[in-house]
Amino acid sequence: MGESKANNMQENFRRVYIELLFLLLLTKEDMYGFQLSSELKTMSNGVFDFKQGSIYAPLYRLIDNGYITEKKVQRGKRQLLSYYHIEPKGYEYLIEESNTSYQSA
Repeated sequence: MGESKANNMQENFRRVYIELLFLLLLTKEDMYGFQLSSELKTMSNGVFDFKQGSIYAPLYRLIDNGYITEKKVQRGKRQLLSYYHIEPKGYEYLIEESNTSYQSA
C-alpha cells in the first residue's frame, strides 16, 4: 500500500472516530462546541485537545449528514451559544459504525 493511501486511510479513520466520539457525548446531553471539546479532552486524558475552532469541521459534517442539529441559545446579553443535539439518524449511525468497528477488530 502506498504511503499516500495509508495516510488517507489514517485520516479517514481519525475523522470518523472523532465524529463518533462527538455523537457518543451528545447521547448524554445537548452540548455546545467548547463543552464538547472539553469533555473529549477530559475523556481522552488529553489525547484529543482541539485548537480553538477546529472542532467545527466535524460538527458541520454531522449537521450536513443529518446526524445532529444546532440550536442557537442566547446566554447573557451578547453571547450566543450553538448547542448540538443528536438526532435519530445520528443514533443509527453511531450504532451502525460501532458495530462495524467492533466486527472489524
